[in-house]
Order: sequence, then structure tokens, then C-alpha cells
Amino acid sequence: YAYYAELANRITIDIYLYNIPQLTGQEIPVNVIVKLASEFPHIKGIKETVGSMARIRNVINAVKSVKPDFHVYSAFDEHLLDAQILGASGSINGTSVFLPELSVSLYNAIQNNDFQKIKKLHQQISELMDLYSWHPSFYISMKEAVYARWYPTERVNLKTPFVNNEQDLRSLAQAMLTKSLVLGGTK
Repeated sequence: YAYYAELANRITIDIYLYNIPQLTGQEIPVNVIVKLASEFPHIKGIKETVGSMARIRNVINAVKSVKPDFHVYSAFDEHLLDAQILGASGSINGTSVFLPELSVSLYNAIQNNDFQKIKKLHQQISELMDLYSWHPSFYISMKEAVYARWYPTERVNLKTPFVNNEQDLRSLAQAMLTKSLVLGGTK
């Protein structure tokens, strides 16, 4: 609480909290999120990069009761659908940086209650999660997918300690993109 309160007292721009316990080693407690959201009008939301939908549900329910316009965003691609059903504002997920049309289409299908399209797109996004297991550092896999989509003639420049000695990630990314774009009806 003290850390975020100090930030909120020093700056006036909108603040979004980021809960990513797998990298920070701790979660921002729900009661702290509620207290910060209640006390600082420019703390506008949080990105929840967690594996537990129960956590996301608890944050939504606790904070929305004291600050209805507080934004809760899911992070894991597979959580977009469940988080929307629970009342999340949206998703800030990894695959949207190289296949944004899938997440946007799923979001729109949810808003339009198009169950057949929701099912198809959710399954498609879930299959993309294989990307996270291609390399011990999923950032490298993600960068290869971004470059395969947006900069196909350029090589990803990795800096130590990141190295790609696992497999041909570009070929995996390109195959995944081709399949996704065809299935998504964007080609």
C-alpha cells in the first residue's frame, strides 16, 4: 500500500496497477487494491496476470462495489472469455500483439452474445497458448511471433542472457500465424 500510495501522491496522471506475482514474488492483496482505488481517484484499474480466475473474480467483486468505474483487465489469453463473463473491462494479453484481430473478434462476439463465434474464437486463442511453451523464456517466443507477423524479413535481436538455442521459433510462429489467420477468416 505504501509504495502505491507514495506514487499516487506524487503524480497526477492515471495509474493502473499491475499484479504479476510470477515475476514479483507476491500478489497485491485484494484489500490493498480496494483501499488504493477508494482513496486515489486517479488509480483507474489493474492488470491481473494471474492463473486463477477466482483471484480475478475476487478483485472485480471487491473493487467494483466501492468504485464501479475501476477497470480490471485479465492478462492470460485463455482468460479473456471467463474474465468478460465475470465483468472485467477487457484483456491485455500476449497474443494480441501479433494477432489482435482474434482477441478483438472474441471481445465483440461476447458483446453480441454470438455463442458459436465465441466458442470458435476462444478455442482458437486457447490453441495459441502453445506459444508459451516453445522456449523457457516465453518473451523470446512472443518476439518471434511479433516479428513473423509484422517484420517478417527482420531477425529478432536478442540480448544476453536471452538466447534462442531451442528450435526454429520463426517457423513455429509462421505456421501458427498462417493457421490462425486462415481459421479466423482474415485471409
